[in-house]
Amino acid sequence: MKYFFIFGNICSILGFVAAIYQMSGKSNLSATSKTLMLILVVLSIIFWLFFYLKPQNRIANYIETQTDFSGKYTDSQNQTMDIVEGEFEVNTMNWGTSVDLPPFEEQPIVRILYCIDRDTKNYPKIVEVTEDYFKVQIGSSTQTGKWKWRARGKLLQSMENGGNENDL
Repeated sequence: MKYFFIFGNICSILGFVAAIYQMSGKSNLSATSKTLMLILVVLSIIFWLFFYLKPQNRIANYIETQTDFSGKYTDSQNQTMDIVEGEFEVNTMNWGTSVDLPPFEEQPIVRILYCIDRDTKNYPKIVEVTEDYFKVQIGSSTQTGKWKWRARGKLLQSMENGGNENDL
């Protein structure tokens, strides 16, 4: 999603620079070029209004769902690894939270990927990880908000999904 915003910002800047250059009277552009630049400026304004005034819109949510890498993967030694992603929210009322995980065979590797609400590099601290949950803690109000996380490890086989007793 961040790359989409970066691309939109670059297009907006280029459109506005081209419009200013065109309005200065120094350009000898054809009517088609001037129309295309006007369209670029209008689309840039629509982009800014749509994504910055309402960041949780249908298009942003669709792009976000396409970047979810949950599933089964194999590594270079042909061992299966499961990846689970999700979100959690922390605020200054709780100064941390506990996030439930699907059951892993062993303690998974958990990473906090990014803040969904705003751009910050001040990540919450992971204070405990078990096979079933992990706990995060914040020490500053700059760490509040919704965060995206990813857990990597081997999940237990569900007996309800067609597994048998020997799968564990």
